[in-house]
Amino acid sequence: MLQTSPNDDSASRYLPGFQLQWRGPCPQPAGYVHPCRVTAVLFQVSRAGRAGDSFATQEPQPMLQELTNENFDTALGQSPGLYAVRFWAEWCGPCRVMSPVFKDVAQDMQGTAQFGEVDIDGSPELAGRYGVQSIPTVLLFKDGQVVDRLTGAAPKPNVIRFINNHLR
Repeated sequence: MLQTSPNDDSASRYLPGFQLQWRGPCPQPAGYVHPCRVTAVLFQVSRAGRAGDSFATQEPQPMLQELTNENFDTALGQSPGLYAVRFWAEWCGPCRVMSPVFKDVAQDMQGTAQFGEVDIDGSPELAGRYGVQSIPTVLLFKDGQVVDRLTGAAPKPNVIRFINNHLR
């Protein structure tokens, strides 16, 4: 049950199927905002993101950058600290297994390290430059230099441990 005023139908637009009850006027000094109005506004904001809402906002996306021959050196050059780069291909079964794991790690560790992906079919020169002979391979760069590599599909805890080992 939500308290509202008899002339206020805004809550019914955001609470379909809920009964609204008017509890009578309450003393309101100038500048006072009644708690039921705050609740209705908070509920509107909490629903943001549904199709058709005027409050629609995008979910923050993990920082997983698609890297190519053109932007690879720039992306790593502008990124001090750790940068994990996954080399993969669309036709590779283990790469498809590793894709959601890498995306989850990127989201969980956002702000700790940066993450990117290289499709070796689109950028075979990068795979050759870093000696990637088997995919999926994750290369870990620190201040632009390769410091470690993880080859093959790995579970999320192993990937997190792999990155955390170089945070010190």
